[in-house]
Amino acid sequence: MAAPDPTRLGGIEWLERSNGSLDPAQQRTLRRAAYRALAATTVDRLLLIGGRRSRTPIHLPIPPDSAATRAAAHRCERQTPTVARHSHRTWAFGRALAAVDGIDTLDEELFYIACLLHDAGLETPVAGEDFTIRSAATAAACLETGDTRTDQLRDMVGAHCTPGAQVDIDGEHAVYIQAGATADLVGRRLVDLAATNVERIHDDFPRGDLTDDLIALITAEAQAVPYGRFALLKRLGFTTAIRLSPSRRVL
Repeated sequence: MAAPDPTRLGGIEWLERSNGSLDPAQQRTLRRAAYRALAATTVDRLLLIGGRRSRTPIHLPIPPDSAATRAAAHRCERQTPTVARHSHRTWAFGRALAAVDGIDTLDEELFYIACLLHDAGLETPVAGEDFTIRSAATAAACLETGDTRTDQLRDMVGAHCTPGAQVDIDGEHAVYIQAGATADLVGRRLVDLAATNVERIHDDFPRGDLTDDLIALITAEAQAVPYGRFALLKRLGFTTAIRLSPSRRVL
């Protein structure tokens, strides 16, 4: 599969050129994608409440071990506990959903690094600069100088919060980072995972004060980048979707 175009909407070169600010046409494009995603999330929740979900547990993967992944884990633990645990759950959910979909071509090292640090820039908003630019730089710093995968890593981190990310446009890694994050935040695609898998992930990485903490961070990012992707998502009800996310009681 060809590498994603870094100049596309959500790509790393687009981010660095625009600082993540969406023009009116781009806002319309992403608004439609976000509405579709929120509608699909609502359907998933109704299925969960009705008890319709996967009954087949999968084998949860073990995190890859390398100098780069250890560096990422160390940097991840320097984040607040809420963001650190969300990042680990993003990896676990994303990797599990990739397995459900039969995806076996992920670069395990890059995917793990990207998941653990996809929100690294969120805790310190910068006026006029999309947080994923800083997240991508933090993730890239875990690789050795000269690693040819650096731009790929930066791009997948930058693209992960583009509503409606698609494999043929944004690549498998960005799609499953997004899948893991949205499974954790709003319950998207939890119907595709057995309850025992979800419970195991929550046992390993408890949710804690996820709802209030993440909503506060997203709100601060939306204020710092008023024409950015998180600002658009917030206007469309993303933070409300987080607040209404299925609790562990219905998982």
